[in-house]
Amino acid sequence: MPELFEDVIVRTIARLLTPFIQLFALYVLMHGHATPGGGFQAGVIMAASFILIAIALGLQEAKDRVKQKVRLPMESFGPLTFVVIGIICIACGGYYLQYTTVPLLPSLQAVGAILISAVEVGIGVTVMAMVTTIFFSMAGGKHA
Repeated sequence: MPELFEDVIVRTIARLLTPFIQLFALYVLMHGHATPGGGFQAGVIMAASFILIAIALGLQEAKDRVKQKVRLPMESFGPLTFVVIGIICIACGGYYLQYTTVPLLPSLQAVGAILISAVEVGIGVTVMAMVTTIFFSMAGGKHA
């Protein structure tokens, strides 16, 4: 299959676009609380950048960039974030994921924004890892 990946233009454009796609994913993640977007959308966009690498440069190149031993812990990062932040909220006297009960900073709005952003990051990391793993599994190969 090496002849499929010899187009210099496709390889070059993919290499040039990938960092911008990933930067856009970070933008969507960080502005998801105020604009349309958030963790899920950012995770899918980030995974799409790895899928672009797989299509343009080859599946093995993409697997080398995002190794399975790195993706596996990332897949459980989102649920773990939900549990930890939820327990922190309960320990501070509120309900599960009631951000305004955590007295870490003088401003409760700042605490809420930080904890919501942490949950969004957890969602984004998990979605990115899961979508990438699903693509690698469907694209072929014994070990995704």
